[in-house]
Amino acid sequence: MELGLSGATVVVTGGTAGMGRAAALCFAADGARAAVLARSAKALAEVTTELRSAGSPDPIGMSVDLSRPDQVERAFEELGRRWGSLNALMNTVGPGIPVTGGFAVPAQHGGGGDEERTPAGPGD
Repeated sequence: MELGLSGATVVVTGGTAGMGRAAALCFAADGARAAVLARSAKALAEVTTELRSAGSPDPIGMSVDLSRPDQVERAFEELGRRWGSLNALMNTVGPGIPVTGGFAVPAQHGGGGDEERTPAGPGD
C-alpha cells in the first residue's frame, strides 16, 4: 500500500509487538524513517532489523520507559538531533481503556464512582 511516506520520519511507541509493530512495519515498507520506542532491548534489536528489511532507510530502536518523562524527553532530543524533524507519532502503549457513556474510564476504577473521566476521542 502506497502511503506517500517515503523519507518521512515516524515514531511508534510500543512498536515491538502487536499493533505497534505492524504499524511500524507498514511505515517502513513505504520508505519512512521509522523509530520504535519500547523497553525491551532484545525486541528492539529484532524489530529494527525487520524495519530495515522492510524498507526503512534509517530505522531506530530506542529503549525508553514511557512512564518516565525524563527518558521520553531524552529520546525525542536524540531523534531531533538525528532527523531534525518529526512527521508522525503513533502511540500504541498503555492499558486498554473501556469506553463508557462517551468517556474513556481507566479499568482500575470500573467506571462506577466519581473518578476523573477523559472524553472519548473520535471513533472510540
